Amino acid sequence: LWKKTRGGRTHNAFLVWAEQKKAQGIDVYKDKRYKEAIQIFNDIIQSLYDEPSKLIGQVYDELMAACENNIAACYDALLDSIKCIEHCTKAIQLKPDYAKALVRRARCLHRLERPLEALEGFNNY
Repeated sequence: LWKKTRGGRTHNAFLVWAEQKKAQGIDVYKDKRYKEAIQIFNDIIQSLYDEPSKLIGQVYDELMAACENNIAACYDALLDSIKCIEHCTKAIQLKPDYAKALVRRARCLHRLERPLEALEGFNNY
């Protein structure tokens, strides 16, 4: 998985693939093709689950959290607050100080008329 580039720098081929897929998912999201974007981000997550050794530690957590948060953004755009909260929570579990996920989850909790839970979410992290 680790390869040397022409300049002698080492990179992880899976990480390059995942970042390209993530960029593709973001472009699809911007085109408001939310269900397609969800599938792209889920593909990355599934690849990470299939072989977690492809990435280690913080890089794994960062990529997984970003994908979960991007899925949450799609569900937020689709006004599916329950699924948005679910994926925000997964992102926050991986990266407790993830501001975008914390704010998005709070907004969805508020949309569901659960403002106290929204505030508690900020106090817990």
